[in-house]
Amino acid sequence: SVCWLAQVKHPLFSQVIAAAAQGGAPDLVFSVHDEMLQDGIAFGKDVYQAVLMALKQPLPAKGSAVVKGLRQRRASLVSELLVISRNGTVAAGNEVLAACVGAKEWDLGTMALVEMAKRRMAFDMQTYQHAIAILAEKREGPRAVQLLREMEARGFAPRTAEYN
Repeated sequence: SVCWLAQVKHPLFSQVIAAAAQGGAPDLVFSVHDEMLQDGIAFGKDVYQAVLMALKQPLPAKGSAVVKGLRQRRASLVSELLVISRNGTVAAGNEVLAACVGAKEWDLGTMALVEMAKRRMAFDMQTYQHAIAILAEKREGPRAVQLLREMEARGFAPRTAEYN
């Protein structure tokens, strides 16, 4: 049990989660993540990346309870992170997007973008940068160009990275 960790600052949780993710222990990652949520401990992209990394672990044989649990966890992850972190603000969305980009989880990044749009979160410069990076990696050029134009129309000046 990791209950004693509830009394420790966020950086220790982040280190424990990162170590568990890198060590291939997704159950421990989810256990510590759930404890952080339960105890109201704030977390950022480092924890999101560790949770995403745990979700990327190779799945055991198809049809097992573990596989079903991991698939359910993946399906609820984006929405959960957007709701919990900073009460669903655009800053929370940006942290989730940054975690998806960092973990190269392009499909989850797309899910986050859709969820942010459903919640009517106004994109800021950072949101557009992450969104364009995700769409570029997914080879969705027309949508990336559309976001680039939207970004310009809202007064955000694209950097060279957005054009590449």
